[in-house]
Order: sequence, then C-alpha cells, then structure tokens
Amino acid sequence: MIKSRYEEAGEPWHWAEELIKAKDATDDIAEAGKEMGFIFQSAFEDAIIEGKKLSDVLKGLLQDIARIILRRGVIEPLVGAFVGAFGGARAGGGPVDAGRSYLVGEKGPELFTPAGPGFVTPNSALKAVAAALNISYTIDARGVDEERIMQRMTPVLEQTVEITRTLVKRDQLEGAL
Repeated sequence: MIKSRYEEAGEPWHWAEELIKAKDATDDIAEAGKEMGFIFQSAFEDAIIEGKKLSDVLKGLLQDIARIILRRGVIEPLVGAFVGAFGGARAGGGPVDAGRSYLVGEKGPELFTPAGPGFVTPNSALKAVAAALNISYTIDARGVDEERIMQRMTPVLEQTVEITRTLVKRDQLEGAL
C-alpha cells in the first residue's frame, strides 16, 4: 500500500486541511482577478465616456493595481491579524476566549489576555454581591462562664468589626465593591 506523506508523518487527515487552505487561496486569487477585471473595465469605460487619453487611463490603471496589491498584500493581513488577536472590550463584563486580548479596567484602559476561556464579571454585579454581604460569627461557648467569655470576646469582636469595616471601605474606594 502506498502512503501519502501525511500518513507517513502520522497525520492521515491533514490532507483535508491542506485542501481547504488551497481552496481559500484559489478563492482569494479569483476574487483579486474579478477586482482587476472590474478596474480595467471601469478605466476603459471612463476613457470612452469622458474622452480621456490612453496614457492617462494607463496611469490610473497602474495606480489602481498598486492599491490592490497594497491592500491585499499588506493592509488586509495586518488588519486581520490585529482583529483576530483583539477580542473587544469587556469593561461591562462578558465572556472571554483564550489567547485573545480584551480591553478592561476600572481605573482606565487595560489589556487582559487570558490563558484560558472565562468571564469578566462586571462591577455592577460585584456591587450587588457587596450589598447582600452579611458577616456573622458563631461562638460555641457552652459550659463556660458567660461573663468571663464576654470580657475576653468583646475586644476581639470590636477588632474584627473594625478590620472588616476598614477592608470594605478600602474595597469601595478601589472600586471592587
């Protein structure tokens, strides 16, 4: 049995990907050919209707061909690479894909490029969580003198409340809550 170079390399279905790439390249060439044909057609129509000199028509054709080459060979690939790498803005939250960059930032624009897919939670959702925040402490002191526990626990509880208030205020100032 004769094996293709892809089967020998351990990639038996890789040929399908190559066919798709070849078809895409052929489609691009066909589209560029149509565009060139349209330019030639328009140039000669303009020459006939407007009475332009052949030398002026040819100069215009050369400029149009240079534009097509620049657009297809340089500008479109650069724009495509930029657009493909940039996923958009997610300051208002939303899903993110791995390897794409997103504009985020609560204190000005920042770029976020996650290693895996995920979700940016909007600030408004964090505020809703903070509004529902309820901190409670349960202390099991059965069998202990209540007065003695209260004497020892009161300063600890006051410190805990103060630390909690400080952290919540800090997070509110930083925009996390």
